[in-house]
Amino acid sequence: MTRPDYNFGKIRRNRENFYLDLHWKGERILPFSDRDGNPLYSERQAQRPLERIRSEIDYNDLDPKNYVKRELKALAWPNYVDAWFERQVGRGRPAKSLENIFG
Repeated sequence: MTRPDYNFGKIRRNRENFYLDLHWKGERILPFSDRDGNPLYSERQAQRPLERIRSEIDYNDLDPKNYVKRELKALAWPNYVDAWFERQVGRGRPAKSLENIFG
């Protein structure tokens, strides 16, 4: 375990909410949410993920991907339409016009 650096990372504020400003292994990480995806609406709420990140660094266990915004590919319109159509086909209910458009 390395010696903790309690000055690592800062809590900053933009107009809507708070975020963390971190530099780690030459990268700048700007998490706007905790690991569960909850936005940081207060400085107190931002303190917990900052402490957790510091702890993960101390134990050499930090994965910055856990704190950056995840892609929402499933909600992209083409993906959503494809998934909906597949559900309709699975239920045996696609309209002929939909088959001509999407199929």
